[in-house]
Amino acid sequence: MFLFCKYLSRPRWANAVLLGIAVGLSVSTKFTWLVILPMIFIPAVVIHLMRRRYSIGGTAKVLAHLGCAMLVAVFVLNAVYGFSQSPTRLGDVEFVSKALTRPSNDPHAPTPTRVNRFRGSCLERIIVPAPSVVLQGIDIAKRDFELGFPSYLRGHWKQGGWWCYYAVAICVKSPVASLLLVLAGACGVMKSARSSLGCAMVIYAPAIILIFVSSQTGFNHHMRYILPALPFGFVAASSVVTWSRFWRRVAFGLLVCQIVSVIWCGPHWMSYFNALAGGPANGQEWLLHSNVDAGQDLLILKRWQRDNLGSARLHFAPNTYFNPQEIGIKFELPPPFIAGRPDVTNEAGLQGP
Repeated sequence: MFLFCKYLSRPRWANAVLLGIAVGLSVSTKFTWLVILPMIFIPAVVIHLMRRRYSIGGTAKVLAHLGCAMLVAVFVLNAVYGFSQSPTRLGDVEFVSKALTRPSNDPHAPTPTRVNRFRGSCLERIIVPAPSVVLQGIDIAKRDFELGFPSYLRGHWKQGGWWCYYAVAICVKSPVASLLLVLAGACGVMKSARSSLGCAMVIYAPAIILIFVSSQTGFNHHMRYILPALPFGFVAASSVVTWSRFWRRVAFGLLVCQIVSVIWCGPHWMSYFNALAGGPANGQEWLLHSNVDAGQDLLILKRWQRDNLGSARLHFAPNTYFNPQEIGIKFELPPPFIAGRPDVTNEAGLQGP
């Protein structure tokens, strides 16, 4: 987004190339960053038209710049994947989501199957300049959201998710000092957004990310999906120290409070919850899954069980991709997990009878 603002300030070929490199690297790190494409290219055209009104030559130049940035981004993405399985025909990719498949017309198939939606149509010959594994990864993520999974928020389970899940997660998982600094900084940035393109981007980018992620309500398990929005909040918060000597002291005081609260929770930072949520001891009343546990403390739990319980068994609902019994932890699933939610299987594949 910094390079995007730099390009808008000075629309040159070099800045367009740098922007394309940044976009390619971003998309290659996480599929969520596909949202950066409309986040950049649509505002670039709109801002250009607002600045210079309508000019065929000027608009063509901006579109050429953006096309160059897109080509560079595609090149970088393919380079990250070693230029393997690219380019690929749209009809040759094996999709699994309902959005990208249709029922098979094969009358001899033993069971109903689904095939690539584009196969056999005029679109199957379209060449996609990206590795097929990228398309399949996006398709699998889409399939997961279509299937939906039981999700948990504030003591309630439901099939699917909530549109407000990530907003709540930020409010209870972030240190209160951070929330206050970001809120104060955002208020200051919004006053400057009309006169500063950079300030406008600091507000615009995290809002789009939050809206995009919150719209995926097939399931809600992981607060980490919204993490790309947080750095923009930190940029806004940093402006507080420039307001006055009073606000500088307030900012440093809040930073000290944040450091103390985070260190106090260590080394169990993944299960951190702020004072608004009642602290880590009350975290399970708000969120579960990787917001509390991803198996990071299992060895600590094993030592605690050995030192305090001996051969007694724990009631434990692990959020891991393997059975903790394999490393010597003796446990049973908690009664509410067995009796109240018999249909829920956790990540380790454990399920109540």
